[in-house]
Amino acid sequence: MEQILTHIISVLIAVACGYALGSNPVIMGITTVLIILTNVKLKLFQGVAMGVVAGIFVLDAPQHDFLTHALTRSYVVFVGLGAALLVNSLLPQPRYGQIVLTNLSKLNVMCIEFLRSW
Repeated sequence: MEQILTHIISVLIAVACGYALGSNPVIMGITTVLIILTNVKLKLFQGVAMGVVAGIFVLDAPQHDFLTHALTRSYVVFVGLGAALLVNSLLPQPRYGQIVLTNLSKLNVMCIEFLRSW
């Protein structure tokens, strides 16, 4: 839910700034700062980076007919977010902790044997 809210806020800020001020690199920078500040103020820390990416993706729309392109890009962002959330909810998360610890233990034994042979 936090990622969805972060994306909504980021896209709204990007569309508003792009429509009102244009979409040059300076406006992209200012909008990025606004997106970060807004998300941090609302304590939405996890999705800030992806929110910035979504905002820049929306602001990258061509200036002529900005609103149509920006809304299309916003739609693409939300379809991608929905697909990612669906895949993450259907597939189990990988559990690499035990595998890493086992491999580290084996590597430690190999290093000790190598150093003893010197």
